[in-house]
Amino acid sequence: MNRERLDHLIEVLEGVERANMAFNLDSWAMHKRIDLLDPAKDSHTVGSVKETCGTACCAMGYAALDSLFAEQGLKLAVDTYNPKTDEESIVHVSSLQAFNALMRKRSLEIQEAQPVFRGTSGFDAAQGFFGITYDASTWLFSPAAYSGAVHPSHVIDRIREVIRLNGCAPASWAW
Repeated sequence: MNRERLDHLIEVLEGVERANMAFNLDSWAMHKRIDLLDPAKDSHTVGSVKETCGTACCAMGYAALDSLFAEQGLKLAVDTYNPKTDEESIVHVSSLQAFNALMRKRSLEIQEAQPVFRGTSGFDAAQGFFGITYDASTWLFSPAAYSGAVHPSHVIDRIREVIRLNGCAPASWAW
C-alpha cells in the first residue's frame, strides 16, 4: 500500500470539496456544456460544474488530473473522435486545464476517459498506483459501491478505512 499517495488523494478530494468542484462517481471524467446542463436530469453530480468549466470527475478522475500524481505516472487517457476526419485518437492529459482545453475543441467528440498507469486502466490502474487490492479499488472508486449522492467526503472516509485495513477493502465487500 502506498500510504503517501492515499494521503495525497485525501488532500486532493478535500480540495475538490472545499472548492465545490463537480464530483460524480458515474464517470472517470466527463464534460458538459454548461448552458445545456439540466440539474434535474443529473442527480449524481454534486458540486458546481461551473467551478470546473463543465467538467465533473470522480475521485480517480481528479487523481489522474493532479500534477503530483501525473509526475508519478498517473494520467487520464481521453479517447477522442473527429467526425470530420473520421479519426480516433487517445490523448493523455494530466491537468484539469488540459482536459478542459481538449473539451473545448468543438471538432472532437469524447468517447471515453479513464485513468491509466503503467499499461493498466480503470480499477486496475487505481490498484497498481495506490498499491491496494482490486477489491479496495472497486470499493473506493466504483459507483456500485455506494448508494445515493456521493460526496468527496464519503470517498475520503473510505480511503481512511482502506489505510486502516492496510490496502484492503472491508471483508463484507465483494465485487
